[in-house]
Amino acid sequence: MLKNKKLIAFDADDTLTQTIKTAFQVHKLTASKYYGIELTDDDIRANWGMPFEQFVQILYEDIEPFENIQQNIFKVKSNIPALPHIGAIKTLNMLKKDYLIGLVTASGWEIIRLYLSESGFDLNIFDWFQTAEDTNHHKPNGKVFKPMFTFAKKKGINQNEILYVGDSLQDYSATKDANIDFIAITTGFNTKEEFTKQGLNKKFVINTLSQLIDIIDT
Repeated sequence: MLKNKKLIAFDADDTLTQTIKTAFQVHKLTASKYYGIELTDDDIRANWGMPFEQFVQILYEDIEPFENIQQNIFKVKSNIPALPHIGAIKTLNMLKKDYLIGLVTASGWEIIRLYLSESGFDLNIFDWFQTAEDTNHHKPNGKVFKPMFTFAKKKGINQNEILYVGDSLQDYSATKDANIDFIAITTGFNTKEEFTKQGLNKKFVINTLSQLIDIIDT
């Protein structure tokens, strides 16, 4: 199933970076400090995974233009550093020797660039980099991968030679819709049991990215 892969693409938030841990603090502080809004974990989680601009507009009640809110988010974020998940950087560096590396995320370019850079990722490791601004389609819609498929085709790569790695049921649903293979990692909100209940083979659910190397060799 996995030995023929040529392009391995990743979700970013909670797959490569510890976004939940950082972002919840950032949004609670930004909302309280600048807008007098008291956000709860449930408020944030209910909208988690949306395209970033839509997420912000809902969370901050569309209180002012997105660009202004984003600037305030960045101000607060500057004091709360992002961190990579254990083994993430090492795993990408190892995979880079044999595969093209892609990234498909619902986050906006500015925020994901910040999170990845702060976490120690070299952005040049990604052969394909897709953010919310690059498509009108978003997970769980499988059409989110169409720009990546176009890139892959130019590289002589078929869809069955692509693997996507993500942490959410939305990620999994999008890959099923697009008919590409998927590895789930349990570093986000969703558990192994939730993935297997939706039909994913338990051997394709991992706890850390370090385990990805062994699975790809099976």
